[in-house]
Amino acid sequence: MSVSVKKASLAELDTLMEWRMRVLAEVFPADEGEDRSAIHKNNEAYYRQHLADGTHTACFAVENETGAIVGCGGICYQSEMPSPDNPTGTNGYLMNIYALPELRGEGIGRQIVEFLIDDAKRRGTEKIYLESSSMAKRLYRNIQHYYPGARVIIADDSRKPLRLKGDSLTVLQFPFNMGLSYGIGRALEQSQTPFTMRMDDDTLLTPFTNIHGQLEFLRQHPEVDLVGVQACSAPLLRPARERAKAYNKFSMKNAPKPLLIPHRTKLDDRHYVMGKVPNIFLARTDKYKSVGYDDNIRMIDHHEFFWRAAGNIVASMDIDAYVFHYHNRFDSHYTKYRSDWKRDIAYIRMKQEGTSLIENGK
Repeated sequence: MSVSVKKASLAELDTLMEWRMRVLAEVFPADEGEDRSAIHKNNEAYYRQHLADGTHTACFAVENETGAIVGCGGICYQSEMPSPDNPTGTNGYLMNIYALPELRGEGIGRQIVEFLIDDAKRRGTEKIYLESSSMAKRLYRNIQHYYPGARVIIADDSRKPLRLKGDSLTVLQFPFNMGLSYGIGRALEQSQTPFTMRMDDDTLLTPFTNIHGQLEFLRQHPEVDLVGVQACSAPLLRPARERAKAYNKFSMKNAPKPLLIPHRTKLDDRHYVMGKVPNIFLARTDKYKSVGYDDNIRMIDHHEFFWRAAGNIVASMDIDAYVFHYHNRFDSHYTKYRSDWKRDIAYIRMKQEGTSLIENGK
């Protein structure tokens, strides 16, 4: 199917509203007899204001042959406090990304997102966020696109249960704010395959992730247990090799055990032994489980995992491989809990007395 994406205008308000309500009906199924007239009215007012003042761009995916609309999307432009990774403070919030159910897997959603990212680039937007519910769904479909039938396990502790179903999908629903370590640990327990891929919901596989290549690498290097890849952010991509340099400092020299193979040992033209790699990695499941996670650590689990892994498993990084990273705009209620990491630090210090885990990691 040949599809083009076009910008929508206020003159198409009726069509925009028809598709907006269709998206809401799928993401938030209505109870029998539920009145959504107020939601309709408020969304219509939103479009009238923000399409007119340029703080929202809406689009339709259109089948070229028939002219029929087959999908939609939008991006809200907002401001946040400037930071090193967003000096201007400008950001876009991708939402309402939708394709007809019978046409999913045809790349329509990808075309819509690419169209909106291009719009953001033209405006000089420094950072892009994606709705968290959309992110989990998009990641699942992204995995199935590259690896049809691959089993996916999602650990979810959000306030609103994740409404996502799939033939090869398992959603582990936990009480709100159980924490990263608890969720990842329970998901890992469910894995029965020889290899397990750990990903975050704000990442997407790309041809450059090269999972087949990583599997072959692990099979050819039985001394290596885990291979990590970079997360390159949209819309401003930095080369994977440049980002990989940030991990040169993580030698884990203060871990209880020395690395089994020295830090930064070259294994081939792409793979190097690393004391710590990004939190997107493919691992031998049995070795991964042997390290596991500490349920008492809610947020800052990543460095602590590799601190314990040192001397027990061998981690490596493919310095050319990467996934695509969309920034997830956390709601203020969740952010309050996500930023509460002081208890984790106190617990780790008590657990690992006499070490410099906190000073050297994050």
